[in-house]
Amino acid sequence: MPPIANASSCSTLVDLKDNETDYNGFLNFPLLISSDGTVHVEHSKEQNVELIPTCIKLPMNRDLRFHLDDEHAALADYSAQINFLHLPLHYENSNCSSIAIDEYLNSIPSLRNSADCLLSQNVFIEGTGDILKYSDIDNTVLNIFQGEIASATASQVDILMSAKATTCHIVAIRSNSGEVEALSSLTHIDKAGYENSLREMILEHKLHHNCGKKSSGRISKIEMDLHIMGGFDDVDNSSRQITHFLIDFFAQIAEEEFESITITLKTCAVSCMNDDGMRCPLGRGMGILCDSGKIFPVMASTGHYLPMGPEFALRSSRLWAGSRENLSHIHSSSSPGILSIEPFKFSPFEQLDLVLQLSDRVLLECVSTSPDVEEDDFCENIRKVLCFIKKNSW
Repeated sequence: MPPIANASSCSTLVDLKDNETDYNGFLNFPLLISSDGTVHVEHSKEQNVELIPTCIKLPMNRDLRFHLDDEHAALADYSAQINFLHLPLHYENSNCSSIAIDEYLNSIPSLRNSADCLLSQNVFIEGTGDILKYSDIDNTVLNIFQGEIASATASQVDILMSAKATTCHIVAIRSNSGEVEALSSLTHIDKAGYENSLREMILEHKLHHNCGKKSSGRISKIEMDLHIMGGFDDVDNSSRQITHFLIDFFAQIAEEEFESITITLKTCAVSCMNDDGMRCPLGRGMGILCDSGKIFPVMASTGHYLPMGPEFALRSSRLWAGSRENLSHIHSSSSPGILSIEPFKFSPFEQLDLVLQLSDRVLLECVSTSPDVEEDDFCENIRKVLCFIKKNSW
């Protein structure tokens, strides 16, 4: 390990990366660790960003090696937490801008590697209805649309998936306690919000595993894998706002549920980590195999479109039904085989006919948060939904 140099009377500048060792979870920025144990990242010559620990675990690198001399005991507390995510402390009412959350996450080698592993998979899927072909095998699949959430076990559904995300983020979690069948959930988040719905998702996992109750003479604890994919480096920072919300939310949950749930951020491919360098998302969809927990990018093979059923137009009409405070929960492990569409009111709106007559380019500008990067069938699908609303009202 390189020598430790004194940065000031109260801080020590530590080089946590050398040519021989890959320190899993550490930044590609040097760290400043004060005598009181506070950790800072040296983001630029003008600015240091204080880091605060969370209870979210990072994926471990089997080759991780970290050595401390006795004289460096001030670093011991931090070294014991190296596989836990630390986050920048965002100062309010400060003239100094903090490092962007996605840029910071991208600087953590284990998370950068997780994004590369997901986005580099050459997996193409195709199908119709509720059957999807993955690895040349027909699987039952539940397609979760924007603003929806679903949970299932492997005995209920083979694959949970969602697609067509640009600034939206797709979140998948899978929990296992060793006592009952593992439970998977997936949701398609289109804004920074839905905290109540996400908390209900966590509660469903706790209830599924009888979390907190004694089993086999011990208190059951859940191991929960977390996967997040979506967004890109858009000019409006819409993606980054969702990234920030989700990371903060799961950090809060990991702290609140520390005694009953261990959350590991297994995959993180968000915002700039999911950008091709030309302000366009690399990955737009993600699926999870409920039996193994394996995740994969959802992409249609050339000349094919992804399965959009069931009830694509009806379910998508919810996006036009006014403000939405909660996600639509379409499947629960306690009601297997039942696709639930919760009641909502919708009706033709003023100038709907005019909207249907707009050119594709104008329609994109009017209804999309990222008109320059939408897929070819975006306007076609929007018109299908609007025609459904025009013919049906409730």
